[in-house]
Amino acid sequence: MRPSARSTGPAPFRDRWLRDQGVRTVRIAAVDVRDNLDGVVQMIVLVARGEWEG
Repeated sequence: MRPSARSTGPAPFRDRWLRDQGVRTVRIAAVDVRDNLDGVVQMIVLVARGEWEG
């Protein structure tokens, strides 16, 4: 999976604030959702289980 194009702007600040609140955010590029939905879902499951460090 490639990083989302939104790596600048308000999103990193929001992500940092959410992390400080104990919430983990995962950015997924729309092209990955379009082209590899099964892989994206598998990654989300791994993240939820704490098995993905990406």
